[in-house]
Amino acid sequence: MSTADRSDLDVRLMRLLGEDGLAERDSGFTLAVMNRIARRRMVVDLASLGAVSLAVGGVAWAAAPSLALLAGQFGQSLAPAGAVTIVALSIAALAAGLSPSLNRMTKVSF
Repeated sequence: MSTADRSDLDVRLMRLLGEDGLAERDSGFTLAVMNRIARRRMVVDLASLGAVSLAVGGVAWAAAPSLALLAGQFGQSLAPAGAVTIVALSIAALAAGLSPSLNRMTKVSF
């Protein structure tokens, strides 16, 4: 293919696309799509956290009778430490479970 043929193709291509060539990306559209993707990921993450919470609750409910016996024996002495431990573990589990979702939603790169 000669250079004259290439320049002819370039001229026809420029006429087809306009003098400026390809248009730039629409940042509003890109941002809207990224927002929808982030929301969809958040919903999936929240659903999976809900399923895990339901499973842990079911195991705790099933183990409640045997834990009640242990709680009756050691409950008075371990009650304050148990409450603090449960609160600390709950906060840690929520922070570990939600941090990937929050990181994905706050980091927007183009």
